Amino acid sequence: MMPVFVRPSALVSLLVLLTLSACGTASGRYAPEGASYGEVVSVSAARASSDAQLARPDLSPAARADQRQLIRNAPLDVTVSTDDDIAITLEQAAEITVARDGYVASEGPGHMVLRIPDERFDDALDQLGALGRDARREIRANDVTAAFTDLQIRLDSARALQARLRALLDDAETVADVLAVETELSRVTTQVDQLEGQMRLLQNQISFSTVRLSIRNDVKPGPVGWVFYGLYHATRWLFVWQ
Repeated sequence: MMPVFVRPSALVSLLVLLTLSACGTASGRYAPEGASYGEVVSVSAARASSDAQLARPDLSPAARADQRQLIRNAPLDVTVSTDDDIAITLEQAAEITVARDGYVASEGPGHMVLRIPDERFDDALDQLGALGRDARREIRANDVTAAFTDLQIRLDSARALQARLRALLDDAETVADVLAVETELSRVTTQVDQLEGQMRLLQNQISFSTVRLSIRNDVKPGPVGWVFYGLYHATRWLFVWQ
């Protein structure tokens, strides 16, 4: 009997196909007999996505409350006595924030945006509210559990596919095989970088709550001031009716 010679790249493809077929009947649907090396790359992508879907956690309403991912923010208005007190209060607010490992995201005349670790958010609000009188606060929470979980699944799937493509690249023998895998690997690597950036941003929004602090002075007009105040409203009434 004459010996049969098989191209190394064809042997690699065959081994990959056999491995994917051995993983179960579901994966066998993705790899028909005689598939090319490029089709094997598609098989890896399909299986990585399928595995991620099977690993999707339960997001039913019965999920535990401490597993929810929340983005919290609070507008906070405080009143002080004079304009000079506004500048002093802003400095005190920054000190309270930094002491709790937070930071000042932005600052302007009479207002400030503060980012504070979520576990110290409530305590910081109490301290900031005590800086003035008539503090008005409103805590708002945005539940991003579903978005967070979906992003994590997509990232895990992309990383799994990236690892499989690198393994296929090590086994590639021909130039055509190398180019096919490198093209797909470049696309997936870009996707992984983008998803990692989105995950870092979302985790920062969850880990650091936001306080939008507004400070105003409680200036009351004197006797002459009340006269001009009355004249203003009388003049306005003469020209503007609602």
